[in-house]
Amino acid sequence: MGRARLEIASDAFWRWMNGYREGAELLHPYGSPRISYSGPSPVPNWTKDLAELDRAARAKHGAAFSTISVANRQALVRAALDDLKGERLVNIVSAPHIALGLLAHFYDSSEATDLCYRAQIGRNKCRPLAHNGRKPLPVATL
Repeated sequence: MGRARLEIASDAFWRWMNGYREGAELLHPYGSPRISYSGPSPVPNWTKDLAELDRAARAKHGAAFSTISVANRQALVRAALDDLKGERLVNIVSAPHIALGLLAHFYDSSEATDLCYRAQIGRNKCRPLAHNGRKPLPVATL
Protein backbone atom coordinates (compact mmCIF):
# COMPACT_ATOMS: atom_id res chain seq x y z
CA MET A 1 0.00 0.00 0.00
CA GLY A 2 2.84 2.35 0.70
CA ARG A 3 3.33 4.73 3.60
CA ALA A 4 1.04 7.45 2.21
CA ARG A 5 -1.94 5.10 1.85
CA LEU A 6 -1.27 3.59 5.29
CA GLU A 7 -1.45 7.06 6.81
CA ILE A 8 -4.64 7.85 4.90
CA ALA A 9 -6.23 4.59 6.12
CA SER A 10 -5.18 5.11 9.75
CA ASP A 11 -6.38 8.74 9.70
CA ALA A 12 -9.77 7.63 8.31
CA PHE A 13 -10.03 4.98 11.04
CA TRP A 14 -9.15 7.57 13.70
CA ARG A 15 -11.88 9.90 12.37
CA TRP A 16 -14.37 7.00 12.39
CA MET A 17 -13.52 6.15 16.02
CA ASN A 18 -13.83 9.79 17.11
CA GLY A 19 -17.12 10.17 15.27
CA TYR A 20 -18.75 6.98 16.56
CA ARG A 21 -21.89 7.72 18.57
CA GLU A 22 -23.68 5.12 20.66
CA GLY A 23 -27.41 5.03 20.04
CA ALA A 24 -27.23 6.76 16.65
CA GLU A 25 -29.89 5.79 14.12
CA LEU A 26 -28.42 3.49 11.46
CA LEU A 27 -29.25 3.35 7.77
CA HIS A 28 -32.17 1.11 6.96
CA PRO A 29 -33.71 -0.18 3.72
CA TYR A 30 -36.05 2.18 1.90
CA GLY A 31 -39.60 1.67 3.13
CA SER A 32 -38.58 -0.51 6.07
CA PRO A 33 -40.44 0.24 9.29
CA ARG A 34 -37.61 -1.23 11.36
CA ILE A 35 -35.11 1.31 12.63
CA SER A 36 -31.94 0.13 14.35
CA TYR A 37 -29.40 2.01 16.42
CA SER A 38 -25.67 1.75 16.95
CA GLY A 39 -24.47 -0.20 19.95
CA PRO A 40 -21.78 0.45 22.51
CA SER A 41 -18.55 1.98 21.27
CA PRO A 42 -15.65 -0.42 20.77
CA VAL A 43 -13.17 2.38 21.50
CA PRO A 44 -12.78 1.74 25.27
CA ASN A 45 -11.79 -1.89 24.60
CA TRP A 46 -9.50 -0.85 21.77
CA THR A 47 -7.83 1.68 24.07
CA LYS A 48 -7.01 -1.25 26.35
CA ASP A 49 -5.54 -3.09 23.35
CA LEU A 50 -3.22 -0.16 22.65
CA ALA A 51 -2.17 -0.01 26.30
CA GLU A 52 -1.44 -3.75 26.24
CA LEU A 53 0.65 -3.41 23.07
CA ASP A 54 2.62 -0.62 24.72
CA ARG A 55 3.09 -2.69 27.89
CA ALA A 56 4.30 -5.67 25.82
CA ALA A 57 6.73 -3.45 23.89
CA ARG A 58 8.20 -2.03 27.09
CA ALA A 59 8.53 -5.52 28.62
CA LYS A 60 10.12 -7.09 25.55
CA HIS A 61 12.04 -4.17 24.00
CA GLY A 62 12.41 -1.64 26.81
CA ALA A 63 10.69 1.07 24.75
CA ALA A 64 7.23 2.37 23.89
CA PHE A 65 5.30 0.57 21.14
CA SER A 66 5.37 3.69 18.94
CA THR A 67 9.18 3.86 19.05
CA ILE A 68 10.15 0.26 18.29
CA SER A 69 10.85 -0.99 14.77
CA VAL A 70 8.04 -1.86 12.39
CA ALA A 71 9.10 -5.52 12.47
CA ASN A 72 8.90 -5.58 16.28
CA ARG A 73 5.51 -3.84 16.23
CA GLN A 74 4.21 -6.35 13.70
CA ALA A 75 5.44 -9.25 15.84
CA LEU A 76 3.67 -7.87 18.93
CA VAL A 77 0.40 -7.34 17.03
CA ARG A 78 0.60 -10.85 15.55
CA ALA A 79 1.14 -12.28 19.04
CA ALA A 80 -1.85 -10.31 20.35
CA LEU A 81 -4.02 -11.73 17.55
CA ASP A 82 -2.87 -15.35 17.91
CA ASP A 83 -5.96 -16.41 19.88
CA LEU A 84 -8.37 -14.49 17.65
CA LYS A 85 -8.15 -16.61 14.52
CA GLY A 86 -11.25 -16.48 12.36
CA GLU A 87 -12.45 -17.27 8.89
CA ARG A 88 -13.27 -13.70 7.86
CA LEU A 89 -13.10 -10.11 8.98
CA VAL A 90 -15.82 -9.13 11.37
CA ASN A 91 -17.97 -6.02 11.36
CA ILE A 92 -15.88 -3.03 12.45
CA VAL A 93 -17.84 -2.44 15.67
CA SER A 94 -17.57 -6.07 16.78
CA ALA A 95 -13.83 -6.39 16.10
CA PRO A 96 -12.26 -8.00 19.20
CA HIS A 97 -8.96 -6.09 18.76
CA ILE A 98 -8.10 -2.63 17.43
CA ALA A 99 -5.87 -4.14 14.72
CA LEU A 100 -8.83 -6.11 13.37
CA GLY A 101 -11.03 -3.01 13.64
CA LEU A 102 -8.54 -1.08 11.51
CA LEU A 103 -8.43 -3.88 8.92
CA ALA A 104 -12.22 -4.19 8.83
CA HIS A 105 -12.57 -0.42 8.44
CA PHE A 106 -10.07 -0.30 5.59
CA TYR A 107 -11.43 -3.31 3.70
CA ASP A 108 -14.93 -1.83 3.91
CA SER A 109 -13.72 1.35 2.20
CA SER A 110 -14.01 2.53 -1.36
CA GLU A 111 -10.22 2.94 -1.43
CA ALA A 112 -9.66 -0.75 -0.69
CA THR A 113 -11.97 -1.74 -3.54
CA ASP A 114 -10.12 0.62 -5.88
CA LEU A 115 -6.74 -0.82 -4.85
CA CYS A 116 -7.99 -4.38 -5.22
CA TYR A 117 -9.13 -3.79 -8.79
CA ARG A 118 -6.46 -1.18 -9.54
CA ALA A 119 -9.19 1.09 -10.85
CA GLN A 120 -11.07 4.17 -9.62
CA ILE A 121 -14.39 2.41 -9.04
CA GLY A 122 -15.54 4.67 -6.22
CA ARG A 123 -17.77 2.09 -4.51
CA ASN A 124 -20.50 3.80 -2.45
CA LYS A 125 -19.54 7.20 -3.85
CA CYS A 126 -21.86 9.35 -5.91
CA ARG A 127 -20.99 9.70 -9.57
CA PRO A 128 -22.98 10.90 -12.57
CA LEU A 129 -25.05 8.25 -14.34
CA ALA A 130 -23.39 9.28 -17.59
CA HIS A 131 -20.09 7.90 -16.23
CA ASN A 132 -21.47 4.44 -15.41
CA GLY A 133 -20.82 3.06 -18.89
CA ARG A 134 -17.19 4.18 -18.88
CA LYS A 135 -14.31 1.95 -17.86
CA PRO A 136 -12.88 3.22 -14.55
CA LEU A 137 -9.55 5.04 -14.70
CA PRO A 138 -6.47 3.37 -13.18
CA VAL A 139 -5.65 4.05 -9.51
CA ALA A 140 -3.21 6.90 -9.04
CA THR A 141 0.21 6.10 -7.62
CA LEU A 142 0.96 7.65 -4.22
